Amino acid sequence: SKTPHYIGADFELNMATQTKETLKTSTVTPRLEFRNAIDDDRLEDALKLTDAENYQAFLAQAISLGRHGKRKFFQPDLHNNVVVNGPDRPNGIVVVFPGLKDTLDVPINIVDLFLEELGLVGIYCRDYQRLVYMNGIKTVGPDFQSTIDGLKAIIADINPKLRVFTFGNSAGGLAAMVYGARLGAKDSLVFSPLSTTRLDEQEALGDFRGQMILRRFKDADFLKGLELSENLDKADPYYRITAYVPGEPGLDYAHGVNLARHDIARVKWIDGYASHSSLKEVAMRYGFLDVLRDAFRL
Repeated sequence: SKTPHYIGADFELNMATQTKETLKTSTVTPRLEFRNAIDDDRLEDALKLTDAENYQAFLAQAISLGRHGKRKFFQPDLHNNVVVNGPDRPNGIVVVFPGLKDTLDVPINIVDLFLEELGLVGIYCRDYQRLVYMNGIKTVGPDFQSTIDGLKAIIADINPKLRVFTFGNSAGGLAAMVYGARLGAKDSLVFSPLSTTRLDEQEALGDFRGQMILRRFKDADFLKGLELSENLDKADPYYRITAYVPGEPGLDYAHGVNLARHDIARVKWIDGYASHSSLKEVAMRYGFLDVLRDAFRL
């Protein structure tokens, strides 16, 4: 039997969801109540369970689409690292790369409502190795190049004539850009992305978490040729990156400055904002459908 597919949120450590005081006496914890509402596609209930302004705005936009409540997001195997949703959608294919905790800052089943509204197929990837997708996705291929070939085969099986886009946040944002270049994507949309796989650049940026991850690769060969700048030369001639980056000084800002040196990248600074969780803020300010349309030139 199929299992409800819920990826995209680590509520205890990553979401920092503010919940209503009235739930604090419930036998079910407020965050679990919120998570269950999201997982069951009860977005109106979820909207009542959060006081976070940007999350309220994102949920309200999703509800306005009128596509929720149908439990359409399923996967048959929790060990499958790639899930395809909406393969019959006619307007393009989006390969989605969540960050290290399988999170996009918002639940993926809600993101898919927006992709459905735009007629975009969702290919949702996960990296259980926690190696920023740079050692591939194991159920697709044993290494990076075989994973590229495997994703191309998945795309061709869906519809080889559709335009391809990539989408990711945090570490998944870096993967979205590198994979986007190698998959022949037309556009990549990223939020608070890492900007490099070079250890010396990570050290210069002061990204200690990035350094920790990259040191796991130090004696391995599979990082060779995976630096973003090297792969942009292999991209589609019309390839473009749209990156939303917090505009207040900090680590995300430093990565944004580093990314902005590439002419192919449009870095859009989020004025007065410093949090790493930038997708909801961008959606609240600009409307998530409009962000997607702009980034993918729809």
